[in-house]
Amino acid sequence: MKEMRHNHREFLEFYEEIKQKLFTFLNYRLNFNTVIAEDLMMDVVVKAYENFEKYNPDRGSFKNWIFTIANNHLKNHWRGLKKEMLSLDELEEKGIFPSVQADLRKTHNDIDQAKVYRALEGLSESEKEIIIMHYINDLSYSEIAEIMKKREGAIRTQLSRALKRFRKKYEALYPNEYEK
Repeated sequence: MKEMRHNHREFLEFYEEIKQKLFTFLNYRLNFNTVIAEDLMMDVVVKAYENFEKYNPDRGSFKNWIFTIANNHLKNHWRGLKKEMLSLDELEEKGIFPSVQADLRKTHNDIDQAKVYRALEGLSESEKEIIIMHYINDLSYSEIAEIMKKREGAIRTQLSRALKRFRKKYEALYPNEYEK
């Protein structure tokens, strides 16, 4: 039987270092739905723990490895939701008005965070993802490239374009606050 190279304590040490950034990543990507973010976080941690013997520090950092798992898990989550999604008209017929829920997204009573989120809403999923990874989770270009399985140069270009679109959205929403 193959001996495990990693142990429980080692996993916990790695996990303690990144758990807040991992939760923040999931929470932002899930539009501040902390309940779902916590559920997905638990799924990611369980999956990472169960597969920890496959983690190879020579191939990248633990942070990159677990963020890759989280990113893939998010993609699967969104795919599953798309199959179950109703149209806006169907929701309104059922008495659900999503726009009323927007105020509930302020999870930390932080006005700036709400403004950033509102500007992020106008971006594509890939633009949101790369901005959150780099600026919210402090991932480097190379770490993002590894997670997204793209070249570092492509990540730099994609992030630059996403930031330009974000700035335009933010400036349009908050013209008196935007600093040039």
